[in-house]
Amino acid sequence: MRDLAVIILLPFLVYFSFKRAYIAVGLWLWTSAFKINDLLYGFASSITYNKFFAIITMMSYFLDKNKPKFNMDKLSLLILIFFIWTTISTMFSNVVSTVVWSRWEILLKIVMFYFFAIAIMHKKKHIDFLIWVLVLSIGVLAAKEGVKFIVSGGSHRFGGIKGVVGDNNFFAVMILVVLSLNLYLVSQVRNKKIKLALFWGIVFIVLGLISTYSRAGFIGLIILSLFFLKSSKRKFTWLILFIGIIFSAKTILPDEWFGRMNTVEHAEEDGSFMHRVVVWKMCTVIAIQNPFLGEGFKANEYLPLWHKYYDYFHILDFIETPEPHYNETIRAAHSMYFQVLAEHGFVGLFLFLLILLSAYIKVGFIKSRAKANNMDDWVFNILDKIRLAIIVYCITGSTVASAYFDFFFAVLAMIYTLDHHVVSKNKRDIDLIK
Repeated sequence: MRDLAVIILLPFLVYFSFKRAYIAVGLWLWTSAFKINDLLYGFASSITYNKFFAIITMMSYFLDKNKPKFNMDKLSLLILIFFIWTTISTMFSNVVSTVVWSRWEILLKIVMFYFFAIAIMHKKKHIDFLIWVLVLSIGVLAAKEGVKFIVSGGSHRFGGIKGVVGDNNFFAVMILVVLSLNLYLVSQVRNKKIKLALFWGIVFIVLGLISTYSRAGFIGLIILSLFFLKSSKRKFTWLILFIGIIFSAKTILPDEWFGRMNTVEHAEEDGSFMHRVVVWKMCTVIAIQNPFLGEGFKANEYLPLWHKYYDYFHILDFIETPEPHYNETIRAAHSMYFQVLAEHGFVGLFLFLLILLSAYIKVGFIKSRAKANNMDDWVFNILDKIRLAIIVYCITGSTVASAYFDFFFAVLAMIYTLDHHVVSKNKRDIDLIK
């Protein structure tokens, strides 16, 4: 039945994708965020939907006779240079080729998505559509976890969702980025019923985040709440909401949840955290021995490399950790910064940090120009929420291996659209938009 519904719906999606290229962009992101193939079992599962809509997006763009002007700005150039650098590090990697090139292919798809997105998107409704795609996919799934959390009396714990890639920590990062953008949608919707649905959606999304038991997600939620309250014009209303959510969650949360969150304060006593530090040390050792290119994708998860660099582990003995006994299980980097460091060296990490910093600074520049041009309130609203998404991504990413995260590149595409198409460079451009 599910397969039949998808096959019936597919021609309509293709039709509207060719009619409006930005719809194709949204469907490309949707099929990346939500793995439809994992939910299909019959004849419909033979189609790789993410690749399918990627091709549709490209075709829709090239067939469009009224393409917006494309400019390669500094941020886009940085993304391209970073991708080229990762390609070079992949070519010289000592990780087994099938593994390293499959991860490179994932980044290739993400970078291609970014460049086609910035080439197609040029209006407010294009940005809004992309945000709705994220809210109606990951946001709804997170809210569903929140409902389970309430119904179970706080005992429900996220254990993975079919169709979504990643563990509880990665899902928490997804939720935080979507939650930041969902806050923007609440201010844009005029229909009272939809606004109320989004409002309650935020409540259940937050509860869904709590159900992940992610310490990174918990810290990110605190940061998001503080920054949002600081910039919000309705501080009292949102403060009451957040207090209500926290109080409701506290009354039903099990001791296990509080015990896990308390390890944030006593990290040195937490065995799980100290094992992460071991991995971070090994990532640093790999980078010290390969300062320019690193060892390629998945370097820190490749057992032969642990054996290769074990003898160099002592150079960081001033940081006290357990011995790196990982003969059976190799852990992920648990930090996007150490992840990039081990995989692409100090140069790769520098480029990655430059992308993050440039995106954050660029939002500020766009906001200043928007003030000078007397832009509408929605522009300042979305810029604030995009900045919030960048902040929570950078903070939670410090303990989650989320360097190659398509949602973040979607946010970067929104920044490009706001910069080059929405926020005009002079008064004459404003008149043309109107």
